[in-house]
Amino acid sequence: MSSHLDVGPVAVGVDGSESVSRATAWAATRAYQRGVGLRLVHAFELPSRHHSEFAEDKRIRHLLRAQGDRWLAQAREVAVAAAPEVAVEVVGSDGSAAELLVRESATASLVVLGTRGLGGFTGLLIGSSAVTIAARGHCPMVVMCGEGEIPTAGPVVVGVDHKTSEAAVGFAFAEAVQRDTDLVAVHSGTGDRNGDAAGGGLAELLSGYERKYAEVRVTRAVVDDSPARALLEHAASAQLVVVGTRGRGGLRGLVLGSTSQHLLHCSPCPVAVVRADHA
Repeated sequence: MSSHLDVGPVAVGVDGSESVSRATAWAATRAYQRGVGLRLVHAFELPSRHHSEFAEDKRIRHLLRAQGDRWLAQAREVAVAAAPEVAVEVVGSDGSAAELLVRESATASLVVLGTRGLGGFTGLLIGSSAVTIAARGHCPMVVMCGEGEIPTAGPVVVGVDHKTSEAAVGFAFAEAVQRDTDLVAVHSGTGDRNGDAAGGGLAELLSGYERKYAEVRVTRAVVDDSPARALLEHAASAQLVVVGTRGRGGLRGLVLGSTSQHLLHCSPCPVAVVRADHA
């Protein structure tokens, strides 16, 4: 039976920034390649919950809604230009941007974010919102890292270690198939005393997916370096980097580990964050 991760729309957070315009065009193209719809999402978020006068000022609320509607209309134009065949929906809602995207993720196959927010999506990467989506979102999240042209050539790169969820590996293989490209599985051997990940451990993790996705050419890269540096080196020639998360831990700040956070700040290409239960 297909889940929403297979057939759900691609949702993208919209705030009028140039970064989100890039994200919208990319998301529209991915929706077309996946054969699903696109949902453009904006939160009419008040400047601060501590300033109750804003909540009571109907004029300010009206201006925020009007601005959000303009941004959604602009994003729709970008999406239609990038993928005219894709059905596009727009969603505007009061409240928190992160909470809105978490709700959208319940029926989406993918949530896409820009890197430099305005309005309702300010600080999505550096602040608590990214952690909220990573910890509570119901589908994988892709962040449009890098600047300029979004790479459309090169392999899909996935970081692999003994804690990596199979969901991240499966997502990476599926993306490689949809993009008709190779996959590079990167394992940092730093700290491995017996080297089992370089041999049987890594091979065992990948073997089932290699059989399922026999058309994907796989390169196993075992390097003696930190995971962040190893993945950034491969990201230079990749079109997507995929990392797993630690799941629904009691400490939400640990959901995005140091490797993921470093990639989100420094990667030259989009980064997908996939939680263990996104399967």
